[in-house]
Amino acid sequence: MISAPTVTDNRIARSPVAPPSSPINLDATGAIVHGNTIGIGTGGQDVGGGAIGIALAGGSGNQIGGTSPGDANVIGNTGTSAGIFLTGAETGTTVAGNVLGTDATGTTPEPLGGPGIRIQGTNNTVGGTTAAAENVISNAAGSPIRVDFNGNDGNQLLRNRGIGNAGIFIDLTDGGIGVGQGVVATAANAAIAEPAITPAPTTTSVSGTGAVAGATIRVYTTFTAATGEIRSFVGSAVDADGGAWTVNYPTALTTGECVTVNQTDSSGNSSELAPAQEVGGGALPCTVPVPDTTIDSGPTGTITDSTPTFAFSSNQGGVSFDCRFDAAPFAPCSGPGATHTPAAPLADGAHSFEVRARFPDGTLDTTPASRSFTVETPVVEPPPSDGGAAAADTTPPDTQITDGPKSKTKKKTATFEFTSTEPGSTFECKLDDGQFQPCTSPHDVKAKKGKHTFEVRARDAAGNVDPTPAEQSWTVKKKKR
Repeated sequence: MISAPTVTDNRIARSPVAPPSSPINLDATGAIVHGNTIGIGTGGQDVGGGAIGIALAGGSGNQIGGTSPGDANVIGNTGTSAGIFLTGAETGTTVAGNVLGTDATGTTPEPLGGPGIRIQGTNNTVGGTTAAAENVISNAAGSPIRVDFNGNDGNQLLRNRGIGNAGIFIDLTDGGIGVGQGVVATAANAAIAEPAITPAPTTTSVSGTGAVAGATIRVYTTFTAATGEIRSFVGSAVDADGGAWTVNYPTALTTGECVTVNQTDSSGNSSELAPAQEVGGGALPCTVPVPDTTIDSGPTGTITDSTPTFAFSSNQGGVSFDCRFDAAPFAPCSGPGATHTPAAPLADGAHSFEVRARFPDGTLDTTPASRSFTVETPVVEPPPSDGGAAAADTTPPDTQITDGPKSKTKKKTATFEFTSTEPGSTFECKLDDGQFQPCTSPHDVKAKKGKHTFEVRARDAAGNVDPTPAEQSWTVKKKKR
């Protein structure tokens, strides 16, 4: 047995999917396995994730994944055994913050050939009590979470989510693959039964029966009535007495959303999920609310940083984010977490940033959050040739228009030529009430019938801007027929 190794930041490919192949296979105590990408190429291609992506056999106190940026193991294209497999009486191990069955952004399927996370051990933890600890488990040919065999008890199956799975989300078995909700008396996790939801959930709470005394009831939303998915965590409550239970939501749900619940007793045994029911008691299918996106921090106005970072959030849990600058196509945000920074410095001038939240089923914010700003990077003057201190240039250039259209013209396209008193200056132009945009001389503008005003201002190498832009007005006349 290896003591406390760390396996991190590897991209593992071309591992056979036939048993017993496993790209990472440890018998260890106190190991940390995080930041690895298994079975997914740099372009998202299937490069073979092995029969088991990560296997831990018989150790204790290990950690797979984590809650900090970069901790997630991203696993896809594995065989029939599991994405992550805790076997050989593995105990006290935590599996949290990983991404299984998709790429790192959660948008591109990278299917699992069997269960997502499979346990044959005791007192292990899958997920956690925070959003950062949630494992995303999607596109599994089996159950996202499966615990095998009588006696493998005390496994806490906490906050996790995912979509597109073939099996029930949590499956407690006696060795065979479960076929639906409900456990046999010899199942793992002390055969704890899921609580029942009754009556139908309301917009503010959900109630039911079947709680174990001292158990924590956790409530989740789902995308549909399918048993293999969780959209997001809603809230939880501890039922002290057992039997009837109620959980009040921290934030109200809407009529038509679907909820499901499970329970974890005081010994750490977590149940399967109850069948999903619709808020308000309506007929299925469920409705999925459109997420709303908010920009929480980032620049506005004029800035000198050409690689600004924006942070954002959504009113819905379980979403990913698409970002873009200016007119570029939306693409997954750069991260870490709910943040975005441009891959390359932005050019001087006016820019816009947009971000939208997206659920894995494709439901997205149709009114992205946006913010406008202008980049004006300072230019550092080189020192003088005599080695003395460079004097700061604070004198702005002066701009002159050297050629332009006649005061009255029938042409809708006007060409302007202009210059600056300081060589090497750049220029910014605008038409009428528009915004100044970078331009060069000569510069063409298109104008409709009527009176128009063109303005241009120079910017020197030190960043000084002409405070009195040069301007010229002209009138476009209607052509005679």
